[in-house]
Amino acid sequence: MEIEKFIYKKVEKVSLLLWLEKEDSYPKLEKIVFNVEGGNYLVLKVEPNFDEIIVETTKQYEMVKKDPEHKIVSFEKEGEYIISRCIGKIIFWFWNLTNNQGYEDAVEIELHGIDTEDRISLRFLVVASDIKIGEIKNIEIK
Repeated sequence: MEIEKFIYKKVEKVSLLLWLEKEDSYPKLEKIVFNVEGGNYLVLKVEPNFDEIIVETTKQYEMVKKDPEHKIVSFEKEGEYIISRCIGKIIFWFWNLTNNQGYEDAVEIELHGIDTEDRISLRFLVVASDIKIGEIKNIEIK
């Protein structure tokens, strides 16, 4: 399944696979799964050997915990967390990003509200085998 089939599809659920490397550390985000309308899945995951982001599309997917140090967190409605703001929006744009050394270590996704002007643009960047999520904002230059 190709990424083009996800454009203009509504995100219904987002799941995260987190890994707590040490008890007193921040968890690392290893995988993000977007469940979009029609039962399709867009998967963003870390390729740890090269710190790249892998994009997969599939019709069937089940998020599985690898061991007790892993935790699955899912969102089915919009809330305060940045990733939950994707719920109910359509995927409008998708970019694969390559850094100056040739590594594909990031993607950007822009999502739009269905009947609103509500938009969100997110960058998913792999750093040290951890997916960092950042929001891209427009600024007005005067």
